[in-house]
Amino acid sequence: MIGEYDKLRDALSEGPANWMPGMYESATGKITELEADTAFGRLARHARMKVSGAQIEEEEVVVPITWRSLEGEALFPTFEGRLRLYRVHDGTNQLELDGHYAPPGGVLGRAADAVAMYAVAQATAEDFVERIAGVLARNALGRSVAEQVDAGQLTLDRDPPA
Repeated sequence: MIGEYDKLRDALSEGPANWMPGMYESATGKITELEADTAFGRLARHARMKVSGAQIEEEEVVVPITWRSLEGEALFPTFEGRLRLYRVHDGTNQLELDGHYAPPGGVLGRAADAVAMYAVAQATAEDFVERIAGVLARNALGRSVAEQVDAGQLTLDRDPPA
């Protein structure tokens, strides 16, 4: 019998159409909207996504992912990271996004990142992981993320990008 982890793993490994929220294909690649609630209000930007093939191990699946803003490219960094789903020893599943970016704009960009933009990046990553989990759960299990979290079957790691 296929367990929940197996269903989630299979959906994740079949490609972003099974888990990326609001994704659509354009002539330039996969596009989705990144969103975050910030101190400045709701921020939403369309991003071009590059998703590499899933790396599948017995207890985890890792999907390399990169994104770049379509709007004001020079103002927003390129994120490079990985989406990782793995089975935890207590029987739950963990979904996490980790990676890094370099703020554009040299010294001024790094200063702005330290003061405010890092919080925006963190909120964006958190929102994206929650939205991925929602799409993945619906497509693989026919249940919402809230139902899985409430049942203790899924936890979301919201570590910010470094």
